[in-house]
Amino acid sequence: MDNQETNKEEVKAEEPVPQTSIDFKPEPIKVTDEQKDTFFKAWLSDQPYTEVHQLFGGRFPIKFKSLNVTENSDVMRQISLDQQRNIAKNDDTYFLKIVQYRLGLSIDEINGVKFFPHITKESVKEDSVEGITYVSERAKEFDKWPVFKLAGVQGAFRDFESRVLQLTTLLEDPDFWKAAV
Repeated sequence: MDNQETNKEEVKAEEPVPQTSIDFKPEPIKVTDEQKDTFFKAWLSDQPYTEVHQLFGGRFPIKFKSLNVTENSDVMRQISLDQQRNIAKNDDTYFLKIVQYRLGLSIDEINGVKFFPHITKESVKEDSVEGITYVSERAKEFDKWPVFKLAGVQGAFRDFESRVLQLTTLLEDPDFWKAAV
């Protein structure tokens, strides 16, 4: 009988277990008609696309701008300098540093105040031996922030960049242009 009870327990263990589907595909970014219009105007005028993200219920507005080709090249130059200095590793830590390089150039304002306007390409002398550029200097400012603040701002930045990509993809859709007119 003990053997039969053991078999019953085994049968119970073999009953189907509910499965959970895990879909790592991100949700599509929602794009408003106003964002389409703003993006369209930026596109036509060769100006950066900007958005204000309201963190903490609007108590911490942060304005992001899309990078231009020169700024994007400046980030790539910084990465190249990091590689020459053996700082650029293929790991999560360095990936976060690249995000900070992009974030440092993309933040336009925080609480209506320009983000470190004194740290510019013109004001920072590039030092290729030390790997210093205005990109690294702007990113260095994040080292002073608490981790939770940086994480919150990076989350808003991720949403902003995702929306820019979504808007760029939507340019191929003829209905986008109807909404933008």
